[in-house]
Amino acid sequence: MRLSKKGDYALRAVIQLALSTDSPKPISYISDVSSIPKNFAGKILKELTNHGILQSFAGKHGGFKLARSAESISFREVIEAVEGPIILNHCLDESSECDRVAICNMYDTWVNAQMKIIQVLESVKISDIIDSNAADWDRGNIITVENEQLK
Repeated sequence: MRLSKKGDYALRAVIQLALSTDSPKPISYISDVSSIPKNFAGKILKELTNHGILQSFAGKHGGFKLARSAESISFREVIEAVEGPIILNHCLDESSECDRVAICNMYDTWVNAQMKIIQVLESVKISDIIDSNAADWDRGNIITVENEQLK
């Protein structure tokens, strides 16, 4: 299981806009500083705008800004805005009609894993990443979820 480039690019763009709070930033700026292909950046920024994460401004000094505070935007929200719901296995999809759920010896494991992943992604806010005091969010550190460690 791997986050797609689209999800990664969306997070990069939102983090960059959280760092640039003074005025709307054009697609070219976001693309350049976040290393996102420009044509892909436009599509991603539009999706994030449609989901209420970003605001777009037309005109000569137009561009994109966060629609809300960085403290109120989670990693989960950004990822699901461009990827759709986080679903680890088809049996966890509400629209799935898996006939093995009642007898499946893996179902509880999938449910548990999905809940923990969602919990972590929901708990991490964009502000956590840009906050200089967020020392616990360095690469390689361990995230603790309900007294269990995830590496």
